[in-house]
Amino acid sequence: MDRPHRLNSSTIKLKLDADGEEVTMYITIVYSEDQKPVEVFVNCKNPIFAEHMNVFTILVSRLLQAGTPMGEIQGDLSGVSSPITSHHAKTGEFKSLYARIGKILEEHATG
Repeated sequence: MDRPHRLNSSTIKLKLDADGEEVTMYITIVYSEDQKPVEVFVNCKNPIFAEHMNVFTILVSRLLQAGTPMGEIQGDLSGVSSPITSHHAKTGEFKSLYARIGKILEEHATG
Protein backbone atom coordinates (compact mmCIF):
# COMPACT_ATOMS: atom_id res chain seq x y z
CA MET A 1 0.00 0.00 0.00
CA ASP A 2 1.31 3.41 -0.92
CA ARG A 3 0.83 5.33 2.30
CA PRO A 4 0.21 9.07 2.03
CA HIS A 5 2.13 11.40 4.31
CA ARG A 6 -1.00 12.16 6.37
CA LEU A 7 -4.11 10.08 7.11
CA ASN A 8 -7.13 10.59 9.38
CA SER A 9 -7.61 8.45 12.47
CA SER A 10 -9.86 7.92 15.48
CA THR A 11 -8.67 6.92 18.95
CA ILE A 12 -10.91 5.19 21.46
CA LYS A 13 -10.03 4.81 25.14
CA LEU A 14 -10.84 1.40 26.62
CA LYS A 15 -10.66 0.71 30.35
CA LEU A 16 -10.93 -2.78 31.76
CA ASP A 17 -10.41 -4.58 35.02
CA ALA A 18 -7.66 -7.21 34.95
CA ASP A 19 -7.59 -9.12 38.23
CA GLY A 20 -8.53 -6.03 40.21
CA GLU A 21 -6.13 -3.74 38.35
CA GLU A 22 -7.50 -1.11 36.00
CA VAL A 23 -5.90 -1.38 32.58
CA THR A 24 -6.23 1.37 29.97
CA MET A 25 -5.83 0.73 26.27
CA TYR A 26 -6.00 3.19 23.40
CA ILE A 27 -7.34 1.81 20.13
CA THR A 28 -6.49 3.88 17.05
CA ILE A 29 -8.13 3.24 13.69
CA VAL A 30 -6.39 4.81 10.69
CA TYR A 31 -8.46 5.57 7.58
CA SER A 32 -7.42 5.70 3.93
CA GLU A 33 -8.15 8.76 1.83
CA ASP A 34 -11.53 7.23 0.94
CA GLN A 35 -12.28 6.73 4.68
CA LYS A 36 -11.86 2.95 4.79
CA PRO A 37 -10.00 1.53 7.81
CA VAL A 38 -6.49 0.43 6.79
CA GLU A 39 -4.54 0.18 10.06
CA VAL A 40 -5.28 -0.47 13.70
CA PHE A 41 -3.04 0.21 16.67
CA VAL A 42 -3.67 -0.82 20.27
CA ASN A 43 -1.45 0.90 22.80
CA CYS A 44 -1.22 -0.66 26.25
CA LYS A 45 1.52 -0.18 28.81
CA ASN A 46 0.49 -3.23 30.85
CA PRO A 47 3.15 -5.88 30.12
CA ILE A 48 0.62 -8.72 30.35
CA PHE A 49 -1.35 -7.36 27.40
CA ALA A 50 1.28 -5.40 25.42
CA GLU A 51 2.78 -8.33 23.50
CA HIS A 52 -0.64 -9.71 22.54
CA MET A 53 -1.87 -6.31 21.42
CA ASN A 54 1.23 -5.77 19.24
CA VAL A 55 0.59 -9.04 17.40
CA PHE A 56 -3.14 -8.24 17.19
CA THR A 57 -2.52 -4.85 15.57
CA ILE A 58 -0.11 -6.28 12.99
CA LEU A 59 -2.53 -8.99 11.94
CA VAL A 60 -5.67 -6.84 11.86
CA SER A 61 -3.85 -4.12 9.90
CA ARG A 62 -2.63 -6.67 7.35
CA LEU A 63 -6.14 -8.08 6.97
CA LEU A 64 -7.54 -4.59 6.37
CA GLN A 65 -4.83 -3.77 3.84
CA ALA A 66 -5.59 -7.03 2.04
CA GLY A 67 -9.21 -5.91 1.66
CA THR A 68 -10.90 -7.98 4.38
CA PRO A 69 -14.08 -6.17 5.46
CA MET A 70 -14.15 -4.92 9.06
CA GLY A 71 -17.42 -6.78 9.64
CA GLU A 72 -15.74 -10.07 8.75
CA ILE A 73 -12.82 -9.35 11.10
CA GLN A 74 -15.25 -8.42 13.88
CA GLY A 75 -17.21 -11.62 13.28
CA ASP A 76 -14.07 -13.69 13.73
CA LEU A 77 -13.04 -11.76 16.84
CA SER A 78 -16.50 -12.12 18.40
CA GLY A 79 -16.03 -15.89 18.35
CA VAL A 80 -12.90 -15.78 20.51
CA SER A 81 -13.62 -17.05 24.04
CA SER A 82 -11.43 -16.73 27.09
CA PRO A 83 -12.15 -17.63 30.70
CA ILE A 84 -9.46 -15.11 31.67
CA THR A 85 -10.45 -12.00 29.72
CA SER A 86 -14.21 -12.44 29.41
CA HIS A 87 -15.98 -9.51 31.02
CA HIS A 88 -19.01 -7.33 31.24
CA ALA A 89 -19.00 -3.86 29.76
CA LYS A 90 -21.67 -1.16 29.54
CA THR A 91 -22.23 -2.23 25.95
CA GLY A 92 -22.79 -5.89 26.82
CA GLU A 93 -21.16 -9.13 27.80
CA PHE A 94 -18.07 -10.16 25.86
CA LYS A 95 -16.48 -13.61 25.67
CA SER A 96 -12.97 -12.14 25.48
CA LEU A 97 -10.97 -8.95 25.26
CA TYR A 98 -10.56 -9.63 21.53
CA ALA A 99 -14.33 -9.84 21.11
CA ARG A 100 -14.73 -6.49 22.87
CA ILE A 101 -12.05 -4.81 20.75
CA GLY A 102 -13.64 -6.30 17.62
CA LYS A 103 -16.97 -4.71 18.52
CA ILE A 104 -15.27 -1.35 19.13
CA LEU A 105 -13.52 -1.60 15.77
CA GLU A 106 -16.74 -2.39 13.97
CA GLU A 107 -18.65 0.45 15.66
CA HIS A 108 -16.01 3.07 14.98
CA ALA A 109 -14.78 1.93 11.60
CA THR A 110 -18.17 1.62 9.95
CA GLY A 111 -20.07 4.60 11.26
